[in-house]
Amino acid sequence: MLLNRSVLRVAAASALLLLAAACGGGGERVFDGVVSVSRGDVVVTVSANATAHLADPRALRFGVAGTVASVEVEEGGRVEAGQALAKLETDALDLAALKADADLALAQETLGDLMAPPDPADVALAEAVVGDAERSLADAQTVLAAAAPKQTNAADAADTARVEALDAYAKVFRTYYGFQPGAGEMTDAPDLILQRRGNPGLLAYYTSGLFPVEVRQSDVDDALATAWELVRAADRAYAEAMLALESAQTAAARAVTQARQALRAAEERLAALNEPPSVAAVLKAEAALATAQFAADTTRANRDAATLASPIAGVVVSLSIEPGDTVGVANVVAVVADPALLEVVVLVDGRDALLVREGQAAVVSARSAPLEAAPGRVSAVGLLPSGQGASARYPVTIVLDDAAALQLRPGMEAFASIEVERREDVVVVPLGAVQRDSRQFVVRKVAEDGLTDHQVVVLGAYDDFNAEIVRGVREGDVVVDFSTAVTQSNFLRDGRPLR
Repeated sequence: MLLNRSVLRVAAASALLLLAAACGGGGERVFDGVVSVSRGDVVVTVSANATAHLADPRALRFGVAGTVASVEVEEGGRVEAGQALAKLETDALDLAALKADADLALAQETLGDLMAPPDPADVALAEAVVGDAERSLADAQTVLAAAAPKQTNAADAADTARVEALDAYAKVFRTYYGFQPGAGEMTDAPDLILQRRGNPGLLAYYTSGLFPVEVRQSDVDDALATAWELVRAADRAYAEAMLALESAQTAAARAVTQARQALRAAEERLAALNEPPSVAAVLKAEAALATAQFAADTTRANRDAATLASPIAGVVVSLSIEPGDTVGVANVVAVVADPALLEVVVLVDGRDALLVREGQAAVVSARSAPLEAAPGRVSAVGLLPSGQGASARYPVTIVLDDAAALQLRPGMEAFASIEVERREDVVVVPLGAVQRDSRQFVVRKVAEDGLTDHQVVVLGAYDDFNAEIVRGVREGDVVVDFSTAVTQSNFLRDGRPLR
């Protein structure tokens, strides 16, 4: 660990005079150097050799597999952001996109037709058809009545009974389930009608206790069964009456039947125009539209992905394809990087790696120009070392603020210094003034009479030149700096000068 510190040394002339006086006779210097305890900064750094790398190389792949149709750039060439580097053959992709667009248009049209209100002209025409059918039925019934009054009366009575039975049948559905069966369903069994509606339950106020009389499902089922049997019986009675009527006047009876069927068909057509689409039909159409939209988006994306574009402005670092090559989505076919974005990787030992953190300031200089330096920041501290045991080194990545300020290229060697700790405006002494005594640190403090004494001190941070004194001496005290030469004729020991 290389430690860096601005040296604070003050020549203590007055202390030298005191030492000289204490030795008597005026004149022998006991020490060649003493210093005054002062305030300053202690900056701890971790430094090591480094290697320059491209900070953000982009490995590029095609978004779809295919055959390379063209390569638009060369290795080492400069490119702009968004510039096409290479293209795949797109005939199959173009056809898939055209089909997907057609399917999407059809799904949109289907849903639009389903949700659109009926055309007023269609409604008016259906109403006119219903009116014509009603008049035709009335005319046929008039003819039939004239041909066989008795049979006509019987048929009318059977028809009335049939209509009443149908109304009673429909009323059970309206009362207990809340919907009106269609005209074409009235002769169907209850289970079939309910199945078409998704087998709904009874209305909530029958099952929630809000209705004054308890309604059981079995009672409703019985009512439906009874009403349906009445409809069937009425239908049979009506059919028998019509057979009797047809016996009297077959042609007239057939005309009435045909007119009635035409009227029913016209009424169903009109009801279908006015009835909103079912929830199931809408959901099905919406699902089909979503599927078609996804397919169209996917085919367009695949067609776009057949063009390899540079995400940044920079230089083509490597290019590994040529026309005719077959590539997959996992194949890296080009690498693009901005040469102005450099980072350096420093390998530090385990003890120093514990001090390094992301975001710490650093200074980097190129080996080729050691006097030129550029600031940077620690961007990553590796978790896995290179090497084992005492030789283990951990990679630390430093991103440069301005790589252009250095004569540095990828692969070149550099020197990096990382500031791991800074203590500002603290009490400091030169590192040479501190000695170890057993398990504690001491300094030789110079008294006013020129004598020295051991003073136990507590150290804080320290670097190669200075040490922070947390406790033991104060600013202004004078201590001996043992990093300077000491005369051997008058060396102090045990607090007394040697004579």
